[in-house]
Parts: sequence; structure tokens; C-alpha cells
Amino acid sequence: MGRSVGAAICLALVLSGCGTQIERADIARAAGEVVPDTGANPGTGTGTDPAVAGGGEVAAPGSVPVAPGSSPVVPGATPVPGTPATAAPGGGRTNPTTPNTTKPGAGAPQVATKSEIKLGHIGTYSGVLGAIFNGGREMTAVWANWVNLKGGLNGHPVRVITADDGGDPSRNLSLTRDLVENQGVVAFVGNITPLSLNGAKAYLEQKQIPIVGGDLTDVGWYQSPMFFPQGALIDGPLRGSAALAVKHGGPKVALLYCGEAAACYRARDLFQGDAVTKAGGQLAYSAQVSLAQPDFTAECLQLRFREIDALVATVDGNSLARIARDCKQQNVDVQYVSFALALVDSLRQSPHLDGLVGTTGLFPWMLRDKEAADYGAALARFGPRINTSGSTAAVWGSGLLLQAASRGLPAGTVTSADILDGLYALKKENLGGLAPPLTFRKGQPAPMMTCWYTIALNKGVFSTPSGLKYTC
Repeated sequence: MGRSVGAAICLALVLSGCGTQIERADIARAAGEVVPDTGANPGTGTGTDPAVAGGGEVAAPGSVPVAPGSSPVVPGATPVPGTPATAAPGGGRTNPTTPNTTKPGAGAPQVATKSEIKLGHIGTYSGVLGAIFNGGREMTAVWANWVNLKGGLNGHPVRVITADDGGDPSRNLSLTRDLVENQGVVAFVGNITPLSLNGAKAYLEQKQIPIVGGDLTDVGWYQSPMFFPQGALIDGPLRGSAALAVKHGGPKVALLYCGEAAACYRARDLFQGDAVTKAGGQLAYSAQVSLAQPDFTAECLQLRFREIDALVATVDGNSLARIARDCKQQNVDVQYVSFALALVDSLRQSPHLDGLVGTTGLFPWMLRDKEAADYGAALARFGPRINTSGSTAAVWGSGLLLQAASRGLPAGTVTSADILDGLYALKKENLGGLAPPLTFRKGQPAPMMTCWYTIALNKGVFSTPSGLKYTC
């Protein structure tokens, strides 16, 4: 048969942070600080409520946890590689550390001198999808360090407490309740909970506690007045990927969707609906697969037998690489399309994915200058070894949304109501050019947004063919 072209759409992200860090106490002693001997091992969670199992330690005032792949620092110091901190079983705990007070080439930073703001971050960092989403936890620490370095939220230093819900909605509710009632959290930022978003929905609505940004893979993001998305729902990138699949591949489209996540079924419903036909193609083949599936030879043979032009696969990045490998072995010459959180920097290393085109409802994560200059600088300083991806962009964009909502925060103690007032005050907020215009109305869910950006991979380099121009 002629050249078969595949478009693979992946839902979950594969991101493994690597790198090292010196123990905070050792660095502090080297800097002349007096460090009490607590008798606790780093990363064990001493000082946190037992209910927040898998959660991050409460940092000292004005400090934040540092992500794996970055280096903890002390006043006047520069990042120094060292020994990685030990995470507690279940993940989520990181050691508190004090952010830098200098910026290379920019003199002293702003100082956050007002009352501290406690924020929560819940992610799915264990279980079947745990390792896939770990970048969200890492980027939360990067963002918090950067914000404190730049003067906090309108002068208020932030303290972020992370927790791992393992994808369990009931556990999500338990963790949310503990963070609010026992830890004093007034808002959540950048939650990565594709399986458990709605677990605490009713509680958050009752208590009027906002979640500011997150993974945006669940339609529930647009069904609660306490959820504030920082970009477009996954439907946008999915429909955009269908359009690119037909444009770059051809009219005959196949769908392989995972059975582990609800968002995979969302892709199935959209593609079995009108996503492909509206793009000018037809869905000629569909089948359910598993993220743990080691071999996709049978599916690749089906692509060849049915003369499929475009393959849409809602899987993780590792599965995408295995599909590319197995289809290459069956002489199916594929050109892939990926989308959203599945777009990860490590895909550059696959020998069969050159020429990939993808879509994302969040700003393209590989940007480092112009509108994304702070994002690039924060990564360079606090997470230089993080494998960036859609999830790092998701958390950074969430942080930007919270920063925008904090412009009018009072000088005294900040409450959830203050943050909500700031969110409701936003009109056509584009996060410095990194998002389509965002507007929120009191007591109403966020307006549905289905915009997307285009991403390409050529010769091992990711780029944005259309820059920050989005399609809706």
C-alpha cells in the first residue's frame, strides 16, 4: 500500500524529573544559619498532619518546597547540585527551602513582607498514572520559589503544601478537607487531578474555596463556580488534533483510546461524534488499548490492512513511542500528531517521531523568551533538569492566573473571599499573552473555551509554527 500516515493523540504526560539537591539544613549551616536538630529525617513529613499522607511538608514562613531536578538555595547563594531529598512513601513530600534573594544580572529582588498566604496543590502522583503527572508537583515548587523571589502575591509570601490523591476522588476530598480545615489553605493552585477533580467539588462550593487552574482534562472544570481554568478544555486540542490529522495525514482516521482514564473516553466520544467529520475525514477504525500494553503490532497491522491515513491514540508518551516503534517494524510510515499533556520534551528522543505535529489548550511549554521569559528564567534557576511538558505549562499558567487575581489583595490576612474577588475582577485576562482572554463571573462556572495552539517537532527540536496565535 502507499505511505500510511498516522496521527497519534496522547492524553497523559510522561515526565520524570532528574537532578540533585543538597539537604536544606546542610546549606543553611554553611550559610551561617542556626539550624535546630529536629531528629526527623528529611522528606518524612514531620510537621504535617497525618491526614495529608503523601503531601508536601509545610515550609517555614516565606519558603517553599523545591522540586526534584532543582537546587535548594539560601539567601545570597546560587543553586548548587547535591544529594536529592528523600520522598516519603506515596510521594508528594518535599523539603522546605528558602528561595534566592538575588537574580543573576538583576540585583536584589523584591521582598514579600506582608502576611503569608497558604496554598494547596493536589495531584495524582501515585497509582497507575502517578509517574506520568509528576511534572506538576515539580513545577509547583518552581513557581512558588519564583513568586517569592519576585515579592510574593502583591507583597504576600506564599507557602505551598502538596498532596497526592492517587487518582481517588474520596481521597481527594479527604486531603482537600484537611488542607483547608487543619493546614489553613485558602486556595488551590495548578491541581493535576484528571481522575479525581470532582471528588471535593461539593465541599469547595460549600466552603467557597477556589481551585485556580490545573490540568483541564475534565469537562468538570467548566461545571463549578469554584473551578477557574487558565486555558482551554481538552475538547479544543482534541478537535484541533482531528483537524491536523486530516490535514497532514488524510481522511481515513483510526482511534486507539486507553481504558484507564475518563479523558480517553472523552476523546472516544468526540471522535465517534463529529470531531473527525467536521475536519473533513471519517473514523474508519477504533479500539480500546491499555497504557500497560507492551506491544501494538496487532493494531499496526489493522492500520495497514484498513489503509488508515491517520491514527489518533489517547495514550501516554511511552505508549506513543511503542506504537511508533511497532508500526515502523510493520512498514507503516507514520507522521504523528499529539496533544495537550502528552506533549513532553522527551518525545524528541524517539527516532520515529520526527515531523510530529500537535495541539495544546495551554501555552506551548517549550517557549522560553518574550511572553514566556519569566517561565524560562524560573526553570533555569529552580528546575534546570525538569523534563518540561504540558503539565509544567499547566502549573505555570495556573500560577499566572493566581498572580493576576492577587493584584488587589489587602495588606492584612488574605482570605479565600479576597482571592475570589480578584478572580471575578478579571476581564479578558490573557496572562501576559500566554492564554486566550479569560473572564469569570461570580456564582457562575467558567465559560467553555475550546481554543488550541499548534506545536511541531522537527529534527529533535520542538517549535510553535504559529507562535502564540490560537485557533478557536
